[in-house]
This record gives sequence, C-alpha cells and structure tokens, in this order.
Amino acid sequence: MSRATDALEACGIPYKHNGWMPAKPPQSPFFAAVLEESEAVSSDSGETFAFFTVPTVELYDDGGADAEAKRAELLRALAAEGLSPRRRASTYIYSEKKFLTVYDCEGYIEKE
Repeated sequence: MSRATDALEACGIPYKHNGWMPAKPPQSPFFAAVLEESEAVSSDSGETFAFFTVPTVELYDDGGADAEAKRAELLRALAAEGLSPRRRASTYIYSEKKFLTVYDCEGYIEKE
C-alpha cells in the first residue's frame, strides 16, 4: 500500500498500479491508475535506508452528475495523505468515452 492507494481506497475508487489497460476497465463509473516512481536513498556505503516516491494518479470517470464531487473528494483525500496534489484540468478521451483527470503529487520519503 502507498499513500496514493490509501487515498483511493478511502474514496472507494478501484485502481491499478503502473498504468491502465483500457480494454478491460472495471464496471465502476470511476477508476484510477497509480503511477509511482521510487528511487532508493542510500548511505555513502551503498546501504539503502529509504525510498523517495513520487506518485501520480490518473482518475477516469464517465462525467456523470457526481463526477466533479468525486474529483474534489479525491483531491482532499490525497491532501489528507500529505501528498500536496495538484489537479490538472479534466480532458475527454473520445476513444475511451471517459474523462481523465491527473493529480500530480509531491514526493515523500519512506524508511525501509
């Protein structure tokens, strides 16, 4: 589990790590892809003692009546996890018939 996935679970949004397979999206009106880049933080001797992780969350939705409320709820949940998210403008993807909203988050350090 990560901070980003904790926020998604708090909102009840199904998710997948490392991208999404559009051919098989869940039946939910909301689903997300969590993209996390982690880099080891090591001592001079080469021993890894922590990881610096930068998450990005891609929220896909149908644009229904409650879509904006769910987008705002996710923004608050990510902020509550200490990720300082920046929400990008939603974009409609014609081929998938879904809206995409990207949340860029600040990185954080996790001790091993």
